[in-house]
Amino acid sequence: MTDLGLLAQVEDVEALAGKKFEGDDLERLQAVLGKLSADFRHEARRDFAICTYTHRRKVDGGGKVWLPQAPVQEVKSVVDDNGNKVAFHVLLGGIVVQAPSHSFVTVTYKAGFEQVPHVIRMRIADAAKRALAVQGIKQANMGVDSLTRQTGPFSQTVHVASWAVGGQAMLTPEALELARSYRRTKRGHTWLSA
Repeated sequence: MTDLGLLAQVEDVEALAGKKFEGDDLERLQAVLGKLSADFRHEARRDFAICTYTHRRKVDGGGKVWLPQAPVQEVKSVVDDNGNKVAFHVLLGGIVVQAPSHSFVTVTYKAGFEQVPHVIRMRIADAAKRALAVQGIKQANMGVDSLTRQTGPFSQTVHVASWAVGGQAMLTPEALELARSYRRTKRGHTWLSA
């Protein structure tokens, strides 16, 4: 399996947190970034790194073949089920082939982003910063979502967001929504008969 790397870097979190991470904190931060990056990729159903993929895909009406990873950087080969090369041209998010709509082709292609989009980097970095900040609230790590302290006539109440209870490295609702916006969606197949 290809190492897909982190979607945000330590420097991104340091810029948001306004401090440097060293020693155990740096190791924890790298682990949190790794988990958040994996969670974001899983939710988005995208890798974001440039990788080579091979997929067997159905040809839709008009010869369109939808590719599950994008943006497509290069198409290396397209072959039919008999191993014959198929002529193609690249579209945004897919290819068009000279083949009937009931057939299948195997496409080998490179797809992904040269750089992780800034909005994703910042969302992952912010989630990592929040996860590390919650680590400092002992009661949140034990599952408490609200804590009130009272001294004389003064009181202080601390509320912890439900996604942060337990001190877990989890994507925020906003990060989940962003990840879902990067999902590649496709309508059903188009079948044409002669």
